[in-house]
Amino acid sequence: MSTDPDSTKSPQNSPRLLSLDAFRGADMLCILGLDTFVYALAAALPQSEFLREIRMQFGHKAWDGLVLYDCIFPAFVFISGMAMAFSFEKKRERGEGYLRMTGALLRRALILVALGAILQGALSFHFSETRWASVLGLIGVANAFGGLLALFLKTPKRIALAMFGLAGTLAAAQFLGGDFTPGGSVNAKLDALLLPGKFHYGIYDPEGVLCIVSASVAVLAGYLVGLFLVGKKQEGATWKTAGKLAAIGAGTLLLAHAAGTFYPIIKNMWTQSFVFAAVGWSLLAFVVFYALFDVLKLEKLAFFFKIIGVNAIAIYVLKWIFPFKNLSALLFGGAAELCGIYSGCVLAVGTIALEWALVLWLYRRKIFFKI
Repeated sequence: MSTDPDSTKSPQNSPRLLSLDAFRGADMLCILGLDTFVYALAAALPQSEFLREIRMQFGHKAWDGLVLYDCIFPAFVFISGMAMAFSFEKKRERGEGYLRMTGALLRRALILVALGAILQGALSFHFSETRWASVLGLIGVANAFGGLLALFLKTPKRIALAMFGLAGTLAAAQFLGGDFTPGGSVNAKLDALLLPGKFHYGIYDPEGVLCIVSASVAVLAGYLVGLFLVGKKQEGATWKTAGKLAAIGAGTLLLAHAAGTFYPIIKNMWTQSFVFAAVGWSLLAFVVFYALFDVLKLEKLAFFFKIIGVNAIAIYVLKWIFPFKNLSALLFGGAAELCGIYSGCVLAVGTIALEWALVLWLYRRKIFFKI
């Protein structure tokens, strides 16, 4: 836990960007209740083709293909890579050495793996029935692996070469080690060989061994974008920088979808076509936040998202253990009944409001949970 609110300062006075925290907060909002609101609204107005399309975007593809909701988790991984570039810069300015920075990466990975396992039921001690792979575990290990590469390779050119080399190796493994079906993929084979316990989808896990390594590619992509922005820190946020990032994002997206014609875009395998498609969309989405909150400096508009972003891991964990939905039903159930077909929307908004109130309480008391 920390009482250091440096993530809320302007980019001229801190190695953090307002847009980065706001983007993280908006990404987390999608799983805190925005998805439930969209489902409820679409159910209330089944005749709306627009809402049916939006509802489809808030549900994962069964296997191949890509919708908005498939990008939520990779965007968080990409953001973590960006944040790492600013964190490393700050630590170097404080005089921290490689040994201490390496220790911090490994410690964070272990804590996130442990937290993820606990949330999946590890403390029941039914180890064979526990799902050891987890969202938090993937974030922790992928960040540690990508972070160590970035830390010791140092230069953007070497890091980029490592990123593309790793992506190429993973693509070769997925082409040569199996096929692109749930049971026949090399991902499933490695999970069966190396992972204990049960898998999310029975025969494979979307946060499994090869998925973690693939996620490291997204971490490195985010880190390179972060390095670019660290280099622009002195001149501040500009439309020129936003334009360059948008061009990179669009180019990445086009190349990923072109590759997707022969290399399937599959989230549950974290194929490299999927990774770079998600990176492209994440970068384009970040540019919107960068333009609004760092270039145009609409800080008041950013506040709603920012306070979620600065405590993203905390609210993710609390969402697992605290009955926000039940409390929303208790407090807003009567109002929801009065709204008829929109009752589900009211309860979803109530859930978001309670979660937001908690992170606001933490923010006002300068409590920031950092791992």
